[in-house]
Amino acid sequence: MTMSLRDILEAAARGVFPAADGGTAVVPQDGARDAGVIAFTAHSVVFTDEDPG
Repeated sequence: MTMSLRDILEAAARGVFPAADGGTAVVPQDGARDAGVIAFTAHSVVFTDEDPG
């Protein structure tokens, strides 16, 4: 199952954060005007409609 930005943010609101492993997750953006990066401790989430590769 692919996580969405909403899934990640809802989990963070419950205190469940992405692994602090220095990784980067790339997820689809929710809207055409909403692309960006959210950084957690040692983990970044990029939300964009670009190819993750």
